[in-house]
Formats: sequence, structure tokens, C-alpha cells
Amino acid sequence: MYLATEPEVLDHRGPVSLTLDAASSQAPVARSVAETLAILYGFGLDEVADVKLAVDEACAQLERSVADIPSITMEMEVRRFVMSVSVSAELPDGTEVRETGFGWHVLHTLTDNAQVRVDESEPHNTARRWSITFTKSSGVTE
Repeated sequence: MYLATEPEVLDHRGPVSLTLDAASSQAPVARSVAETLAILYGFGLDEVADVKLAVDEACAQLERSVADIPSITMEMEVRRFVMSVSVSAELPDGTEVRETGFGWHVLHTLTDNAQVRVDESEPHNTARRWSITFTKSSGVTE
């Protein structure tokens, strides 16, 4: 099996991007891609499970409120045994993603850190792009 933990691979990988319909039926696709990437880069079974659940929760947080463009974009990158994930979607103006509630408790428990960001670059638009980002360490040391 190919594992991307060889020294010549560790610093030469790019991000993986995925755009999905904002529907709960697409969550298994997002989880599967995140799982595969984590396994390929040497994450342990517990860390892989944490990444899958965190991706699922981030997608669920955003798909509840998507705007006229009902899609979710997920970008993942692994650098030196740390996986960075960003899940984003356009939400109607006036909609906010709050870092409260059980879902956020789950995200903070499963990841090294989790946060919400909003793109304020287009203030006159009817929708704004919100992102939920998190990192997860593999527990592997060099």
C-alpha cells in the first residue's frame, strides 16, 4: 500500500479540493475523501475517525443554511503530519455560523483547533462565504 509519509513526499504535496452539493446525502463522499487522505498520510485509526466525524459536523453546520448556490467546498492539506481542513459555503446575508452548541463541542473535542471565518471582501453581495476550518495532528513524530 502506498503511504505518503516518505521523506521525499512530506513537503511536496498539494491541497485536495472537493465541491459537493449541499445535501446530507453527499456527506459520505466528503467523509470518504478525508478518511482516504488521512490513511494515506499515516494517521492512526483514532485520528482517522476524528477527521471523518469533524468533516461530517462541519458539512452539517453549513448545509443547514446554504444560499442560492447550494454547494459546499472542502479543501484538505497534510503538512508534516498535520491535516488542515476547510469546509466552506455561501450563506445568505444575515446568516451566521456560531461557535456554540453541541456541534461545536464535537468539533473542538475531535480536532486540535476549529474556527469559523467569513469572507467580507464582497460586502454588497446577497451572500457571504463562510468557512469552518480545523486541524488534526496524526500523533506521528519524525
